[in-house]
Amino acid sequence: RAVTDSLDKMSIANMNRGDPGMYGTVVASYIFYGYAMYLLTQEFHWYISKRHQFMSRLSPENHTVFVGGIPFRLRSRKALYNFFNDLFDDVLDVNIALRVEELDVLVKKREDLALELEHAANVFSATGKRPSHTTMPLCGEKLDTINTLCEKITQANER
Repeated sequence: RAVTDSLDKMSIANMNRGDPGMYGTVVASYIFYGYAMYLLTQEFHWYISKRHQFMSRLSPENHTVFVGGIPFRLRSRKALYNFFNDLFDDVLDVNIALRVEELDVLVKKREDLALELEHAANVFSATGKRPSHTTMPLCGEKLDTINTLCEKITQANER
């Protein structure tokens, strides 16, 4: 059969039934598939070893669980600790945040201070002059903005 299209010449659509080239295509696909599975297996072994290495470190982040939707009867440290300790023998500590609204306000204030500090640091980096501000609009004491914001952020972190 005469084939004029170059794509048809290179594809298996050009082969006749029982053509030995078909066997080569099947063998090549099995070799490619086998190699891909080998690479995946090697990748999984690498991933598992790294994951075990990371998870075996003794850091609180690796063993911390955040739980939401806690029933009212369990909303105390003692009740929650007893509940989880009955389920799992190795509970180290339990903390519960009940007034999240107040925490959200404090976090927002701290984020605003951090943005102001970042802006002041960028101004200092661009101009070479430390930014300053006054405590009162016209007659207040002139203060270094970076130092003041660092102190305010430290105070916010302590709350």
